[in-house]
Amino acid sequence: MTTRTTTLQIIFIIANDCDVSGTYRVDIMMLITYQLLQMYSTQQLYNVMLNYAPKVACFDDHCVKIKNKCYEPCPTCPDECPKNVTKEVRDECIAEKEIYFYSPMMEYKINCPGGMGEIMSCSETQYLGALLGNMFVGFLADKYGRRRMLIISLLAGIPFLIFSALFDSVVAFYIFRFLVGVSVAGTMAVGWAFCAEMISPKHRFKLRTFTSWTNGRLLMIAVAHAAGTWRLASYWQAIAALLPLAAVFILPEPPVWLRRKEKYESEEAARKKLDWLSGFEPKEEGSSKESAPLQPQPAKRSFFTALKDKQLRLNVFVLCVMWFCAGLSTYSIDLNGEDMTKNMWIGQYLNSGLASILRIIIGFADAKFKWLGRRKVYIASMGTCILASLALLIEIRSGMKEQESRTLYFITYLVAYNSIAISWEPNYMGAAELIPTEVRATNTALLNIVTRIANVFAARTVGKWKGTEDEWAIMVVVLTSCIISFIVTTSLLKETKGISLEKVGQAKEEKSPAASDREARSPRDSEEGRGSKSGAEKGSKSGAEGDEGKPGEEGGPKEGADDKKEPGGSKEDENKKLLGGSAEGSKEAGGSKEPEKDGKQSGSAEPANDK
Repeated sequence: MTTRTTTLQIIFIIANDCDVSGTYRVDIMMLITYQLLQMYSTQQLYNVMLNYAPKVACFDDHCVKIKNKCYEPCPTCPDECPKNVTKEVRDECIAEKEIYFYSPMMEYKINCPGGMGEIMSCSETQYLGALLGNMFVGFLADKYGRRRMLIISLLAGIPFLIFSALFDSVVAFYIFRFLVGVSVAGTMAVGWAFCAEMISPKHRFKLRTFTSWTNGRLLMIAVAHAAGTWRLASYWQAIAALLPLAAVFILPEPPVWLRRKEKYESEEAARKKLDWLSGFEPKEEGSSKESAPLQPQPAKRSFFTALKDKQLRLNVFVLCVMWFCAGLSTYSIDLNGEDMTKNMWIGQYLNSGLASILRIIIGFADAKFKWLGRRKVYIASMGTCILASLALLIEIRSGMKEQESRTLYFITYLVAYNSIAISWEPNYMGAAELIPTEVRATNTALLNIVTRIANVFAARTVGKWKGTEDEWAIMVVVLTSCIISFIVTTSLLKETKGISLEKVGQAKEEKSPAASDREARSPRDSEEGRGSKSGAEKGSKSGAEGDEGKPGEEGGPKEGADDKKEPGGSKEDENKKLLGGSAEGSKEAGGSKEPEKDGKQSGSAEPANDK
């Protein structure tokens, strides 16, 4: 499956159930933008290629086994291709030992005595850079904007990627790979918050399934395969990174973030640009003074202030466990996977291609089956990974991996990798749906810090035991990680499917008339909520609809002038209480006489951009 095919699938799948000429045009743009950002972020997995070394290599017609990835000739070692055979047989043996990719591990002899590998692997160096970057990118994105942080990350990261291959020095290589890691922190931590806040709720899960990390990995593998050498592959990847930079330049800052920062003029301009991108003609607005809030807005909270809420603290703890265990398991399996098949490229393509297909299937299933929530997907994926990693442990201990035919090992490996890969979808959905908007990027950066710590630990674990008699210990680490995450999530993880991102962590309170008026004036927002129906038709029916849009469910916003008391508390109120609502919101969960408003007004549809 090529990246071009995957992109076309995204466009055609969404085009079948929506009007791409108007309403959902921005949704498609967000899907493609996030895929491009994922493409650059897979520099984290490019280390699989950078650390590659063959098990057998030929130097001047003498083929020897490579020990501990130290790529250098050994004249005293036995020749792996016997010489007492015909020339054709020997040439065939040498051809089978041909390297798949020329890496810096081989060029700089990183793992040889006296090499940089004795101090630190290039994987650890880059992951430490990503760890450092995540310590400040979230804060800066929450303070100065998601779009601005993404542009800075890419403008800095692209030259760093070029310089890492340009200079013929292992020290320069390590320094610039460290800086690439810092820039990748920006695209990984902020890219999700940027795109999730502008895509409609209907397609939010597709943002993590159709536009996946594995699609970006497929492109990275294809570039490395075509280039053949790490320097040329690095240059090509830097050129490809210009695409996400151009996409982010075109899009505006998320209106949700601008409103939270009380930048009402910028918010209005962002909505107009989204309307223009959607093909609508924005209506003329009054002066900026008329757009000012007519009553106090909800108090802004810092990340540490938000943590005073008990439920929000629990949500952050659960997310930290999920992300740490997923980061440790994913990278331990991935960095250990270059020899899952005899031919490295076959294994890498099949692994990434299967992961992309499974994500698309999960995306369809999420839309079709309302009962298939984030919690069920995560628990099922973790349970599967526990069984698969246990099987891998047994197979490695029994020597099945070293057999000529390792089909069973490869199948088990595919199950282990893809089950843990699927768990990242609920991870990212939880990061968006369990955390309030004003601290979402900061929290995502915190989660990425936790993940980068796990990545460094994974790189050290694989580097220590890979290719040794104790290689099975890598799977012990993976198994332990999955079991811990399984126990925590089955006990504490809350379901968030269909939750409104605007409401997460807030009390149920009225918006100012000016804010509601601004949302109602946006053609994209009102049209997106209507779908194929007119606003007047659906507005009269949606009084009893919740976030999922099902008639008859309690908890949806009440419309019109008749404000009725909601008996027994709504499902939406319960969600707010679970997701860290304030004390005021908790009191209202038992039923409130105050009309609930969520950016709607009578006869108007719910604004999709604010979810």
